[in-house]
This record gives sequence, structure tokens and C-alpha cells, in this order.
Amino acid sequence: MRITLIIGLFLIVTGIIAYLTIPLYFPGYSTVSSQLKQNHKVLTLRPEESRIITQLSIGNNSSAVIVVTNESRVNVSIEGASGHTFQEQGEASVSLPAGYYNVSLINTTNSTQTVSLTYGVFNAQFISNFYYNLQVLETILEFIIVIGIGIVGWQILTKIFSRRK
Repeated sequence: MRITLIIGLFLIVTGIIAYLTIPLYFPGYSTVSSQLKQNHKVLTLRPEESRIITQLSIGNNSSAVIVVTNESRVNVSIEGASGHTFQEQGEASVSLPAGYYNVSLINTTNSTQTVSLTYGVFNAQFISNFYYNLQVLETILEFIIVIGIGIVGWQILTKIFSRRK
């Protein structure tokens, strides 16, 4: 019984430590993080205002543009020279072919919005694999933590009910 409790606690502690230190060992994490930090901005948009936040030139390799804002009522628009427009609320992630693009924020509300945003341009294959593998790792670590909690919980309940007899 005591060894099972130790195993459960070990799983919980190991899982939490591994989860919290993902930025230190996960491949590509520092690359993605530094580019997103480099491109962090805070803007104030008047009602119905549209503002270009950056102009991008995408080379021959397919690239993905990721824009994340803190305000879901602000639209993110990515418009190409060909007139193709991609628009999402709050967050945008799109793979783009070669060309020139304007990335804009559009305040669709009737009030002034202060928006904190970050964006990055990455190789589409790299960023897709990065986020997929990160999700898999996080899920595995969460599963390990839950198993540890289950083992510890079971041991505590077993101890409580065995004393009642």
C-alpha cells in the first residue's frame, strides 16, 4: 500500500515538473517563442477602425502566419495582392503561398478596443508539426498526472474505508 502511494506521488510530481519545463526541452519551442515575443504589439483601435499591423513577403516555401490577439471581438485579416482575404475573429493561423500580404486588425465594435497581439511567420510544415507534437506531449503528461492522482486518491479512500471496519 505504501509503495503504491509513493508511485502515485512520483507520477504526479514527475508529470507536473515535466509539464512546467516543456519550454526548456521541447524542440523548436525557443524559436517559436522568441519570434512571437519579437512581434508583440499593443494597439488601440477606434470603433470600426482597420489598421495594418505588418506587411509580409512570403518566399517560394509555403509559410504559415499566426496572429493571436487578446480580444475576440477584433477580426484578424490577411489580404494578398491577388485580393484573396482570410479573416478570423481573435486568432488566425493560415498557410500562405508565395506573395505579398497585409495583416490587419479590424475593430467591428462600436467602442474603442485596446488589443494586445503577437504574430509570427513560420514554415508551414514546421509549425504544424510543432503544435501537433506539443499537444501530444501535453496530453501524455496530463494523463500521467491524472493516473498519479487516481492512484493517490484510491489509496486515501482505501485507507479511510479500511479504518471504518
